[in-house]
Amino acid sequence: MKLAVLWILCLIGCSTAQPKTLQEIYKEADYSVDITITHETFDGQILEGGGAGFVIVHDNQHYILTVAHLKLIPDNSKEIKKILGIFKSSHHPNPEELEVVGYDEDADIMTLKAKDDSFIFKGNAAKLGSSKSLRVGDSVIALGSPLNFRFCLSEGVVMRLNAPSSNFRNNTAYFILHSALINPGSSGGPLLNNFGEVIGINTMVVTRKMTGVTAMSLAIPIDDVKKILPKIIGQ
Repeated sequence: MKLAVLWILCLIGCSTAQPKTLQEIYKEADYSVDITITHETFDGQILEGGGAGFVIVHDNQHYILTVAHLKLIPDNSKEIKKILGIFKSSHHPNPEELEVVGYDEDADIMTLKAKDDSFIFKGNAAKLGSSKSLRVGDSVIALGSPLNFRFCLSEGVVMRLNAPSSNFRNNTAYFILHSALINPGSSGGPLLNNFGEVIGINTMVVTRKMTGVTAMSLAIPIDDVKKILPKIIGQ
């Protein structure tokens, strides 16, 4: 009788979530966005840069979450001319012009949205998990557009938590250090757990200009992002 009661309680209260395969995670990642930012220089030249992002839902509205350093204007540029997003979702085959909603340069977080108010995102939005329960050795998956190869996936493990490093404002910040491969173009892409939940935002790599030194990847913990998200969307 006791075993039967325990079995019923487990059915009611125990989590039934199962880890997903890499193929399942990638297939569900409609939310991935390739971002291109065009700058105009003072002498009329056009420069392009960019990275990655992902679609989230906040207060029933769709936004694109990415890193703020993507909007850094080169020294010889006067303004951002255009921001374009290409969605992985098959529902949106054409590039969409985007605009900045808000950002926090110290935290290196930025939100974007479609410039066309009639645009409605029809794919799967990313599910935000929690970075609080991460452990060293946990599997992680990075999505992004490294070196202009759109919508790439790499996998690795958490190497260290609360890793201190200087961010793009030269402030000391604390990151998830992981071994999933990221490169220029990966910045702003999601770092996922093996349930397909976002647990961080990839921001940069740490390396040394020495032969044989392997680059290591840094991600902003998603719990830190959640704390400031209402503020930067409210801007």
